[in-house]
Amino acid sequence: MENVNKGFVLITGATSGIGESTAQHALDEGYHIIAGCYPDTGVGESLKQYAPNRVTLIPLDVTNDESVRAAGDKVTGVVGDNGLKGLVNSAGVAMLSPVELITTEEFRQVVNINLVGTFSILREMLPHLRRGRGTIVNISSDAGLLAMPTGGAYCASKFGMEALSDVVRAETRDQGINVAIIEPGNIDTPIWETLHGPIRKKLASLDSALKPYYADYLESLLATERQGIPVERVARAILKALNSRKPKTRYRVGPDSHVSWLVAKLPARFRDSIANRVVKSYASK
Repeated sequence: MENVNKGFVLITGATSGIGESTAQHALDEGYHIIAGCYPDTGVGESLKQYAPNRVTLIPLDVTNDESVRAAGDKVTGVVGDNGLKGLVNSAGVAMLSPVELITTEEFRQVVNINLVGTFSILREMLPHLRRGRGTIVNISSDAGLLAMPTGGAYCASKFGMEALSDVVRAETRDQGINVAIIEPGNIDTPIWETLHGPIRKKLASLDSALKPYYADYLESLLATERQGIPVERVARAILKALNSRKPKTRYRVGPDSHVSWLVAKLPARFRDSIANRVVKSYASK
């Protein structure tokens, strides 16, 4: 397996969650993985050990223009004239809160990482993808299909990613580049635990004037537990897109994603009522 090379694939956020699982599955299928590591390559050592001869670690902060340009130079040095067979944009962050309780800095951080970061690395890698007739795989979410209460920043970033993906697909259709969007629902990852800390702080600092409006949202979010489909299911969908000569434009993964797609088609006020009931129901489970 170490000598097999189906081509070069760059994965952002490759050292945890979806990115790490995708990298391992891609290595199993014979790809050479260029793993974007944040904050430095030290976090990618376990991935490097998985297939030492077919993993290249590069430091990458998708929100930093200098880091993105440096990544472009490093990719050039690795792939040469071969170009990239794939770019998987999986670097991302989640944050849930009613809009009135989100700071401008929190909103900016989520959008910068999830959307602007995807744009930056995608634009930098287009020449490599054109040369390799590669496939861009952007990791969206069912939050890019259906806007739910407390998802102001996260949904905005994922709806934006859906639009960006559609634009790039149309613009590059005659360049030999494919663009696919992965739309998973809830995934069983440690992200559930990391979400709770900031939510607890917002609930603790909620003043009496706002508590009647937002306390039930925050308490419901705190009642959620680690849940969802195995991350491997998302990785398999990504590999399906990478391996296809003509991938689908969208891959919905998991029951939540299919339900969100259906609910999004309902009349707006009816949809709002359902979304509110769903979010607030978490506290009673």
